[in-house]
Amino acid sequence: MSGMSDKVEDMPGRGAAENEAGYIDPSEGARGRNAAPILDKDQMAAFVAMMGANRAAEAMRKFALYVEDRLTGLATATPAELAAIAHGMIMMASQSGFAELAKVCAEVQREARQGAGLNRAPELRAAAERALAALRTCSPSL
Repeated sequence: MSGMSDKVEDMPGRGAAENEAGYIDPSEGARGRNAAPILDKDQMAAFVAMMGANRAAEAMRKFALYVEDRLTGLATATPAELAAIAHGMIMMASQSGFAELAKVCAEVQREARQGAGLNRAPELRAAAERALAALRTCSPSL
């Protein structure tokens, strides 16, 4: 997972998958117009500025590994386990600009803490996979 750019201007840059508001959102049509952006470029830039480029790059590597690891347990998760999985992703997703993932995690956590939410596991998986894809768009070596 090495090779992630350590430059703020490279995380992420304007490209075909990014709209004018600074969001990477390659699948807006499939998710609907009112969905939170997958990646908020301004929030990611603020995260990198706060952490420093090297620490932010390492944090993103660890975040990607953490998310991938948690996705393996979604299919068999109990409501309590689902709440814990969602809780574990919320803060880092929110701080680093993965708005859609943070929003879905908060909703799933709230429902799972009430003993429900298992039907939202596929939605959580999809949001996490879109966040990872956006992260890899910023750094293909992840």
